[in-house]
Amino acid sequence: MRIKPVRLLDPVLLLSDRLKALLLASAVLILAGFLQPLYGPDRFDVISVIVFAVWLAPAVPLICFSLRAMMTSPLSQVWALILTVAALCIGLCLTLLGSAFAPPGSALISAVQGCGLTLAVSASLLSLAPEAPGGRRTWPVVSGLVLASLLALWSLLCVPVVLIQAERAAAGAPYCITQHGPSRRVEGFWDLRGFSLYTRDSGYKDNSGWYFHGLLMVEGAEGRSYFNWSPRNMRFDRIPHPERFIAPLRNLCRPELA
Repeated sequence: MRIKPVRLLDPVLLLSDRLKALLLASAVLILAGFLQPLYGPDRFDVISVIVFAVWLAPAVPLICFSLRAMMTSPLSQVWALILTVAALCIGLCLTLLGSAFAPPGSALISAVQGCGLTLAVSASLLSLAPEAPGGRRTWPVVSGLVLASLLALWSLLCVPVVLIQAERAAAGAPYCITQHGPSRRVEGFWDLRGFSLYTRDSGYKDNSGWYFHGLLMVEGAEGRSYFNWSPRNMRFDRIPHPERFIAPLRNLCRPELA
């Protein structure tokens, strides 16, 4: 009887070159589109661990790609499936909680961001399993990564859209773009992404909408004008009576010529 030797580079066990390229490109795109600034917690507790895990989620596809490149053999199918299902359940639960406690006007974009990260993490963990003959387990990985990558691409494309809309609203006058809420700042192009330029802050109550997603201040010939960034309409809308809001709009940034 002839025994067939086991090959470590069997194409059934390792990912194809096409899927490797897709995983790498998606990992870089997801990291660029979803990663947010990390502010140091005041204390170490369960909430801080959850916040750090959520912050690290955009890097999971790149981590999985690096692990797969260093592994001599893929992760077992059982463990890959357990990790994938766990990530999917935890991600959906955190997304529902985040959307439920999001301020008015932010629930939808918060849900989309959470679902995109959940898909990215789950698909990346599933890619650690062996590739089955015929690619039966490939399409969930590809589908999840492609959908998450499209959301990340939208987030990145918001940067030029915000700048173009700001130039159009300012019409050559000095202007500046800033966040309205206290928890975020606009310090560069990185903060103008779609998953960054929306408010996470509410008022005294969870359903209090005190803050705009983003503010554009224009120093025109007739005085200063204020505009609110609308993620849904992808434009700046003029605020007619800026003095009537509880959270002040003035002196949040200094308008300058671009």
